[in-house]
Amino acid sequence: MRHRFKSIKSKIILLFILLAVFQVSVMALFAKFHLEPSIVNMYSEHLDRSADIALDKTVEEIRKIEKYTVNMIGDSRIQNFLELADSTGNRTSLMSLTPELRNRILSYTDYDNIIQAIYLIDNQGHIYSNQGQLKMQRFLDENSLLRNRTDASAVWYTEEDGIVLYRIVNNNTTDLTRKIGALCIFIDKELFEERLNNLMMEKNQHYLMEGSERNFFLVSEKNVTLNEGDIVSTKEQEGWVLKTWIDKDTAYAPVNMLLQILMLELLILLGISVGLAVFLSGRITRPMRKIGTAMQQIGEGNMDIVVHDEDQDEMGILAATLNNMSLNIKELMAQIHKDEEQKRYLQLKAMQYQVNPHFLYNALDSIAMSARRNNDSTSEKMTLALSEFFRLSLSHGMEYVTVAEEMRYVQSYLEIQSMRFPDSVTWECRIEPGMENIKVLKFILQPLAENSLYHGFQDSGREGHIEVTAYTGKEDLFFQVKDNGAGMLPEQLEKLKEEINCRQATEKKIYEGGFGLPNVQQRLQLVYGKKAGLIIESEWDEGTCITVIIPGGREQKKDEESKDS
Repeated sequence: MRHRFKSIKSKIILLFILLAVFQVSVMALFAKFHLEPSIVNMYSEHLDRSADIALDKTVEEIRKIEKYTVNMIGDSRIQNFLELADSTGNRTSLMSLTPELRNRILSYTDYDNIIQAIYLIDNQGHIYSNQGQLKMQRFLDENSLLRNRTDASAVWYTEEDGIVLYRIVNNNTTDLTRKIGALCIFIDKELFEERLNNLMMEKNQHYLMEGSERNFFLVSEKNVTLNEGDIVSTKEQEGWVLKTWIDKDTAYAPVNMLLQILMLELLILLGISVGLAVFLSGRITRPMRKIGTAMQQIGEGNMDIVVHDEDQDEMGILAATLNNMSLNIKELMAQIHKDEEQKRYLQLKAMQYQVNPHFLYNALDSIAMSARRNNDSTSEKMTLALSEFFRLSLSHGMEYVTVAEEMRYVQSYLEIQSMRFPDSVTWECRIEPGMENIKVLKFILQPLAENSLYHGFQDSGREGHIEVTAYTGKEDLFFQVKDNGAGMLPEQLEKLKEEINCRQATEKKIYEGGFGLPNVQQRLQLVYGKKAGLIIESEWDEGTCITVIIPGGREQKKDEESKDS
């Protein structure tokens, strides 16, 4: 088995099968553990809303029917009729319900078709109605305790063939607690159930409704039971309880259907995967075997091997690349020899550059000593400043210097310029304590000072002053070169900002004025990132202030010489 799965073809077939199984398994697990609870929650919320609406509407219907009875009980003719029946005690001496009285009773029901029959019962148990009396008599016989009922509230009953509302009638003129009879309404049970069924939102939704006195019991179907796992919602209002539920099989039917579809999909995907894997593996492995053989020969030193594959797919491109590689290896090996020779040449050249600065320092020191012997202090100071300037600028070939060294470098430059142009410029350099040994990129301050001298004070006819300051922020380093020179007009300032931010500035432009502001800007961003650079502020006839920002400069290592190697 292990040997069989060493081939790429068998691995591709196995991979396709595993991918198909994984995909369907993930979908099945998602359906089982995420979709199924979501459906249960959805049905629960759906049932709650359905039960609320159904119970509200049903209780409203019950209140309406009870209101019919209240209006009937308060009618003076009905009161007189029952008073007369109660006082006479002999039904034969009473007239039966007149058509006028029957119509008056029905008018209180708004002729609602859910009302099947209305009965008046006197204290002797005599029944008066426009319908047959057998149904009413059977109800009274089955519920004989109603004869002694004194509670004036309505009581509801469910019978095999109907729903009954029973209510005693008290005298409403002289003695409100004296019972003079009873009122009973038979309600169409099928129509009541139909109205309740119409309020259910689901086709397979079951319900059970009960009254507060347990005489009323209504279910959606006979012999229906509530099973474990069914989704149930129970609502209660004014003593009426409505319990509605959906079978778990109905609720989980979408999930079960999805799982069946996923199993069918798995079988189809497995068949497609095996067919595609067999086809694709053959297309892939044949050219790969050719390329593998060719690479083995190249590894043995045969650089003239050529793989013939005219297809334009990835294997064809790989074969063409291998052919080009074999043709270029000889040239690359020759180039390696040339590079080694060039490297040795550059090492010798670097050693030569290490010697030349020492000759320059010694020559400048000799000139300074000669000036001292001739009592030429100005020449001596300028020569020593120039020697210091060159020594700091070379920095033993290092790209990074300390803040103190960078500040000494600009001081040497300003000192030389002050000797060239005495009484024309003064300068001041300050470093925030603790910054002296932080390493920064060199040659970032001298071009700014040079810019102040040649553009701020040239032909201005005023005595200039330059302030060079180094300080820190929260995480960043800041260098500021500020002068009181001529300044710039707004359009000149915008033009200068565009020039220093132009990354396509040519080498000629960069070197026209020494290092120049564009060069400083580009070097800062190359080393410290996009957030580094120059911020230029200037007002005409007031001066210019250039701020150098080095983000994260406080975290710079004190020794960056490894970057120069």
